[in-house]
Amino acid sequence: MTSSSVLPPPAARPSRVEALQMKAYRGLAALGQAMPVDRDEYPQWTMTVRATWLLAPRLRRLTFAAEEFRTFTPQGCDEYFGLLTPPPGRALVMPDPAALNARRAVGRIPEDVRPDLRWYTVAEHRPSVGEIDVDVVVHDHAGPAGTWARTARPGDVAGFRTGTGAYRLPAAGESHLVVGDETAVPSIAAALAAQRRTPRGGRMDVVLEVPGRDHVPALEVPEGATLTVLHRGDAVPGALLTPHLEDLPAAPRDHVWACGEQSLATAARRVIVRRGIAPKRAIMFSGYWRVDGPRL
Repeated sequence: MTSSSVLPPPAARPSRVEALQMKAYRGLAALGQAMPVDRDEYPQWTMTVRATWLLAPRLRRLTFAAEEFRTFTPQGCDEYFGLLTPPPGRALVMPDPAALNARRAVGRIPEDVRPDLRWYTVAEHRPSVGEIDVDVVVHDHAGPAGTWARTARPGDVAGFRTGTGAYRLPAAGESHLVVGDETAVPSIAAALAAQRRTPRGGRMDVVLEVPGRDHVPALEVPEGATLTVLHRGDAVPGALLTPHLEDLPAAPRDHVWACGEQSLATAARRVIVRRGIAPKRAIMFSGYWRVDGPRL
């Protein structure tokens, strides 16, 4: 499945209309949730698979290489990016690099060569060698990007669309609550690792709901953090997490990060707000996927 990269002519700069639309969107969104760090630019480039291996039976790690990673600067420990993968048997066509809305830019590419765009976490960044690691949950019924990641081999080419980071470590005296499902494991693992490397004196309580042990690698819990793992088996996402949040002490939190399946993340936010654990503007939440269909 190795493929070369084909890039369309780049646009000179983002349109003023698109820039104003994005600014208005962020302004409205900030009224109802904690927002990720904004970037002035969102560059993109191609990268090559250097290695792959299993961290857990249902969690695969891919190492990507590109010269641009030597100067890439993450904005947070849960730095996410757009993974662009080509249709089977086709060369990778990258979207307009000047477009601010990546999904809209991808939609303008002819359907027969249109890449799939999905967002993943940078698990590790090694600027000295120009590499990143990306951890991908292996589903039985994965979408195009998941299927590509499951079968990727060294030498395969994908696209990297810069994203940003949404989580900051708790400062001295702060208390954070971090919740998610199996698709949030890479972000949560990165946050725990950052807390271990550069503790700031705050507290981080993590609650993970996963189908089973196959979805979680060994996670080291640093000082100032706790980790609770709930195994839901074949139950729907949120079946254990939601009642767990209902039973948590209603002590106020300075920040909450809640990501995973759409209904799980939404229900977690609803419970946290209703119980007075944190206001909406202190909660960063995102639906990574949906049980009932593809994420829009």
